[in-house]
Amino acid sequence: MSAEDVQGLHERASEHYRRGEFDAALDAWRRAADAGDGLAMAKIAMLHDDRDELAAALHWYRLAAAAGHVGSMHSLAQLLEDQNELGEAERWYREAAGAAHGSAMHDLALLLVNRGNTVEAEAWYRRAADAGEGKSMCNLGYVFIERGDLDEAERWFRRAIDAGFVRGGLHLGRLLDQRGDAEQARRWVRHAAEGGDVESMFLLGRALVYAREFEEAAKWGLMAAAHGHAEAKQMFVIAPIVPLPEDWPLSHDRL
Repeated sequence: MSAEDVQGLHERASEHYRRGEFDAALDAWRRAADAGDGLAMAKIAMLHDDRDELAAALHWYRLAAAAGHVGSMHSLAQLLEDQNELGEAERWYREAAGAAHGSAMHDLALLLVNRGNTVEAEAWYRRAADAGEGKSMCNLGYVFIERGDLDEAERWFRRAIDAGFVRGGLHLGRLLDQRGDAEQARRWVRHAAEGGDVESMFLLGRALVYAREFEEAAKWGLMAAAHGHAEAKQMFVIAPIVPLPEDWPLSHDRL
């Protein structure tokens, strides 16, 4: 099968997928996979993964990973880690990380931390950070907090924010609060909340309750609740501690 034929099968499969014709999409991707196409194998794996068909997803992720599809190496490692197959998970994290997959570098570092290998974990956090992973930048921030170097921790949190990692604002806010700068702490938590971070929405709402700014507190608390935040549901909906807007449709309903 020619490269053009494989591309045509991908286009056909994608069109079927957009229409919700998943079996037809699967058939087209299988034909491309039979021709050795790693991307098609990955697409099949992801479709099974979306359907919670774990055995089939693992099978196709393995085939795609063996064919050199880096994203599948990472996905396979994640599924294996979920099943507590840590040795094989580490192997595939390392394969993907070695191919410059930033999220795999980060997840490998987390696995190593859980195994007590903090020295190598920090090295992988740094490599992931160099690849642009905001999560790793923030985790490096906490490494330096544990060492008592708050200036270096702040530098990493700010670098994460500059890289577009929204939750970096929450981490920076917590650090600034610890350093006694409540005004700037709230500013950065607000930055994260405005960027869509649900935990920041809740924490900002709770902080505003303590500041007795009830109207804005309700706004952020209800927004977090609408995104499924359990504590926000309890504090702002189920047993509200602030007056709720009369036009809020969920004020008296369990979310």
